[in-house]
Amino acid sequence: MSLFFFFFFLLLSLFSFTIEAQQQTYLLHYCPNTTIFSPNSTYKTNLDRLLISLTSNATAGSFFHNTTTGKHNSDIVYGLFLCRGDVSTKGCQDCVSTATKDVIQRCPVEKTAVIWYDNCLIHYSNQSIFSTPAMTLPLKKFATSEANVSGFQTLYSLLQCTPDLTTSDCNTCLRGAIADLPNCCDGKQGGRVLTPSCSIRYELYPFYNQTAVSVSAPPPPLTPPPAITPGKSKNTLLIIIAVIASIAVSVHLLFLCCCLLKRRVSTLKTLRRLNAKDDISAIETLQYDFSTLEVATNNFSYSNKLGEGGFCEVYKKRNSRLNRKKRKQLGQIKERSK
Repeated sequence: MSLFFFFFFLLLSLFSFTIEAQQQTYLLHYCPNTTIFSPNSTYKTNLDRLLISLTSNATAGSFFHNTTTGKHNSDIVYGLFLCRGDVSTKGCQDCVSTATKDVIQRCPVEKTAVIWYDNCLIHYSNQSIFSTPAMTLPLKKFATSEANVSGFQTLYSLLQCTPDLTTSDCNTCLRGAIADLPNCCDGKQGGRVLTPSCSIRYELYPFYNQTAVSVSAPPPPLTPPPAITPGKSKNTLLIIIAVIASIAVSVHLLFLCCCLLKRRVSTLKTLRRLNAKDDISAIETLQYDFSTLEVATNNFSYSNKLGEGGFCEVYKKRNSRLNRKKRKQLGQIKERSK
């Protein structure tokens, strides 16, 4: 029974792929109305010529072509088409033919327009949209990848740039598209970002022609690593070792300084705490009871009275009655306070 379902879903997927190859899937279009042309203008004539040129080059087997039509600056039209890297020649022809007819219907008077289909895009403008001059046989800046995200799911991804972009510009465009993914596809199992110069897409099912991808040549790396000669590599290694060693020594010295500083602070706190305790003990030992004061002042005799203030009277105490130990402690406190 399970074998039956396997062949059933296999046939269903093949049927769906055949239907998708026959019909072109529209995705999006963009045509700002900031600049427009009249239906009978020279720009309209040049635009029609450009779209015919794009269609004929797609029929000739190209997957990318950029060109211009017109002589005067006000009437020149710049245009290009790009087919997805895994699409067959026939699929590219059908897509470009459909897109060139559809873009006129969706953007009838706008001078700048971009239309995206699942298998191709058409882009034209009254301003130059080319990064580099037209090339006869451009390399495909196209790549796919598969990643096992769990034991039962595989993530399929695709990215592509227009071949007129330099490697650096393609890299910048793709990084911008990737950064834009959270704005459109956060939490979704599949998504894509479309721009006039590059596009990315990911799904949990194979949406591209894996056979065509496997036989196509791999694209050039986005950021090729610089070549390093053996002599330079040896010098670089020595520099790295020296930098790491100096950093390690600096960290070690910093750690020792922190330990010494912490120990010194702890010692100062301990000394201050002991000094404060001694002062309190010394002051407490200078306290007298009433009987001692009564004897020292001769029973608070008027002859020993020095004066009086707002809170109490002040008496002179006789030295003969003063305890020698008390005098010694008082002298120590005075000496410490200097």
